[in-house]
Amino acid sequence: MSVELNHRITGEGAPLILLHGLFGSLENLGGIARRLQDEWQIHALDQRNHGGSPHTDSMDYPAMAADVIAYLDRQGIDKARILGHSMGGKVAMQVALQAPERVEKIVVADIAPVSYKPRHDVILEGLKSLDLKSIRTRQEADAALSEYVELPPTRQFLLKNLERVPRDEQLEDGPAFRWRLNLPVIDASYANLTSAPEGSGPFDGPVLFIKGGDSAYIQDTEVAHLNRRNKRRGRRTVVPIYDGADVVNCLKQFEPVALGDWFTVAGGIRARYWNAGHLLGSASIELECPAPGERPRRLLFSGDIGPEHKLLQADPSAPSGFDYVICESTYGDRDREGASEADRRRLLREAVEAALDPDGALLIPSFAVERTQELLVDLQILIESGDLPAVPIIIDSPLATRATGVFARHARELDHGEILSRALTSPNIRFTESAEESKALDRLKGFHIVIAASGMCEAGRIRHRLRNWLWRPQATVLFVGFQAQGTLGRILRDGASTVRIQGDEVIVRAKIRAIDLYSGHADGPELREWLSERCPVAAGVFLVHGEVEAIDALKARLAGVVAQERIVIPQLDAAFRLTARSAVPVSSEPVSRIDPAQPGHLDWHNEVSRLLLDINERLENAAGDKARGVMIRKLRRAMSEAD
Repeated sequence: MSVELNHRITGEGAPLILLHGLFGSLENLGGIARRLQDEWQIHALDQRNHGGSPHTDSMDYPAMAADVIAYLDRQGIDKARILGHSMGGKVAMQVALQAPERVEKIVVADIAPVSYKPRHDVILEGLKSLDLKSIRTRQEADAALSEYVELPPTRQFLLKNLERVPRDEQLEDGPAFRWRLNLPVIDASYANLTSAPEGSGPFDGPVLFIKGGDSAYIQDTEVAHLNRRNKRRGRRTVVPIYDGADVVNCLKQFEPVALGDWFTVAGGIRARYWNAGHLLGSASIELECPAPGERPRRLLFSGDIGPEHKLLQADPSAPSGFDYVICESTYGDRDREGASEADRRRLLREAVEAALDPDGALLIPSFAVERTQELLVDLQILIESGDLPAVPIIIDSPLATRATGVFARHARELDHGEILSRALTSPNIRFTESAEESKALDRLKGFHIVIAASGMCEAGRIRHRLRNWLWRPQATVLFVGFQAQGTLGRILRDGASTVRIQGDEVIVRAKIRAIDLYSGHADGPELREWLSERCPVAAGVFLVHGEVEAIDALKARLAGVVAQERIVIPQLDAAFRLTARSAVPVSSEPVSRIDPAQPGHLDWHNEVSRLLLDINERLENAAGDKARGVMIRKLRRAMSEAD
């Protein structure tokens, strides 16, 4: 049975229906209403159990869509455009499915027509924890909610649903506040609200899906953490190199180009892409550059080349017969043994079995794109086959969550895509979105697996999980990809006993394991094979993107494929003139950056971090305060002499 929705009508023109999201009200889309009311008649609605609309005993999308359709009837609106945000977007889709003849077009923001894993558990828990009988001010409510919801803007949004009870309605010793929303029914109906819209037939009208930007998430959050520390230390604050608006503006410059299709870059230079097999969308780049009086030069930039037995990607491909090839060398010094899919899953199963502890957790630092999805597929295969128990698996990365959505939409185009689709609907796999949901993982009981970005532990939520678990012997950290020199991941893999995370010293008691078979990089033999298939290479091969040992090893491997004198190992800022016969170094003014020999090695930041840890350890283990005083004086004397 439909209910009569509270509403606000502004502006003149064709009707446009605005539907808010979960925990919201018609006021939430007020900014949009004000910008559009000069051209449209805006109908902003409070959905059932929200704002000023009636409270009901149940809540699902068919009923909420019926409310909107009944509203159209009362207003005499034969056909309308509907804009819905989040939950409101699903209601808009449900209306279009239930009564397509009443909908001209819809705009859906920040939601998709699919079922979602629960994402608001912590928020619901926090709202239900508020004791309205004892709360006398909004400040008290905010303080109580802060135990569950960290971000003040989020708390402010949620507490808009808290209204003061009018004096003439207040009872003696009764609560001073009451909820505008029907919290018990929303909580009880939450499973309905995470479900997908359903209907007997499709909606054939225009639909625009709008996705909120989160590409600058790591930049923004890492800078926020740094600035809080800087303020405490009296240091100047910094700003992100870029923010979400910059990302949006950058994306406007992108144009899709099919693999293998030539396109003009500039000045007569043509380019085309070839599948690199590294991850979704990765490509090698072929350039054809004009050379006055000679045939055009053909160059191929490898990009990151993927390995054999890649779970979701086809093998790399490209033509042959170039003048120059610029080739990566990340794993140039490695030979993987037993690199089949069966070997990879066996090693993963053994790692999970070794980590199983009723009071522990398995943390897997992983890149958000490709690596996370590969792990999900293999874990799902092992669980379905009975080789592993159906333990909770949490993807703790907003970017990985969104990337997984892209993979899911293209599952039919991917190898093993159907298994990925099953994994995404598995009851033991869930995704975190908000910072509150992520922090709630620290209170999770029982063994579980957390897959979180970034893959080298340099940023993202994995650093929070590591700070919470590294000191516990019940925990295991499993590295599944390359760890560059100087990164936290590499420091842990190399056996550090203590590390510094966000300014805190953390002792390492967790077990550290590694599986290289999930790396997105080809190993030495695979790089050699890829390069041999590009031959003949007329003028030269540049080896780049690798540590010194990897580059040197790959150069040695290429004996018999490329003449050693034609292999160039450039340093940072080196310049070359590419002739038809060879690469000729070009002398230029030195660039004021870093020592060209520095990349690929530990820098002074790593040395300082290690020094501070060593100093703290020596001071703690000293025989007494007198011995500590001697050490401190020696350190001060050494610093004075350095000045």
